[in-house]
Amino acid sequence: MAELAAVHSELDRIADAFPVNRDEFMPTRLGNILRRYEWTVGSAYNIDPIVSVPYLISVSDPADVEYMEDQRSQLDLAVRMTVVSLLATALTVVFLARHGSWLLVALVPYAAAYLAYRGSVVAAAEYGRALSVLITLNRFALYERLRLQMPATTDAERAQNADLMHFLRDGRTDGLSLTYQPPSA
Repeated sequence: MAELAAVHSELDRIADAFPVNRDEFMPTRLGNILRRYEWTVGSAYNIDPIVSVPYLISVSDPADVEYMEDQRSQLDLAVRMTVVSLLATALTVVFLARHGSWLLVALVPYAAAYLAYRGSVVAAAEYGRALSVLITLNRFALYERLRLQMPATTDAERAQNADLMHFLRDGRTDGLSLTYQPPSA
């Protein structure tokens, strides 16, 4: 029974590393992690992160924004380190190709590239979680700043956000129904 639970837990962990829809699979682990969070972050509230995060950053708690930016910086650093290490591997192979066993030196930057890539996958997952935290904790600040009526239920919130995402994406209110509340005194 414990073995079955362990297998189930491992399958859940592996599934979390891939997009929900098979049509969205990417050729790399990093791409799959980023794509998964692109489509799942904010989906519980019907919030599109690509559209809403620029607005959320301007109304969010500074600590939440700083955490998200730190995670993005970690991801950027890991990806850059991967690219630089791969370039160093290629240059090492080119310059040492004629020197026999000295070609093994190319394993050093290759190992660094491998480790940096693995780190970038972890950093991408942390960045996705940071975006999720930003949306979850600060979405009501966005509603308040836009003077939207606070939704009473999650169903009402998802319905309101469907219209809100169209408005934020297109900037038009044609056919949309957003209910505003007057500013508090």
